[in-house]
Amino acid sequence: MYAIPILSSNASKYVDGVAFHWYDGPDWSSISTLHSLYPNIMYLATEATAGRGPQGTSWWLPNTTVGSDFWNTGEFYGTYIMNDLLSWADGFIDWNIILDQNGGPDHGDPTGELCEGLIPCGSDAMIIADVRSSPPLVYRQAFYYYMAHFSRFVLPESVRIQCAVQAGSGGQSGNITAVAFTSPSGSTVLVVMNTFSTDQSFSVIDPRYGAVSTSIQAHSIETWQW
Repeated sequence: MYAIPILSSNASKYVDGVAFHWYDGPDWSSISTLHSLYPNIMYLATEATAGRGPQGTSWWLPNTTVGSDFWNTGEFYGTYIMNDLLSWADGFIDWNIILDQNGGPDHGDPTGELCEGLIPCGSDAMIIADVRSSPPLVYRQAFYYYMAHFSRFVLPESVRIQCAVQAGSGGQSGNITAVAFTSPSGSTVLVVMNTFSTDQSFSVIDPRYGAVSTSIQAHSIETWQW
């Protein structure tokens, strides 16, 4: 872990925060470990993007079939955003807000040629602009809406708080991820995501008001605010 030698040396006086990316896989324990050692600096997920495979794969545009990956990318983003925040990240920055129908512009050829001689090029984005049309047409993809559950409700200066999600009758709490915040206005914001293939029942407990039992649909995300 590169951050520890820096933060444990005299160079630490020049450091205000640590940036990290998701490209090495889901290792949130590293961020939690850093926070436990250095709790007074900022931790920020500063780059995330969904890539596309070899030539022949397509984005969701009219005349294309909406496959399972259309929703999977949203759940993929939701999983990383929620676990980053649960592991003491102060925020999450997406790499591409909008790209064209080829996943460009990119630092290589987005039409399927090799990028830097190693991997097929072309990135994905929350918004795709089909520039072949006149005027260009703009399409919002699933992870645009997954991101909105955080960007629209978890406002700047929000503070993450402890939350409890308990499985209800027939429910499996291990398939439900939840993160809660106190907003600047004093309201509570709870984002809940179900990654399981069936609806899940669960209970949300707020010691100030009591508990409520409810359910969440399969492979869905929802935001509560009170």
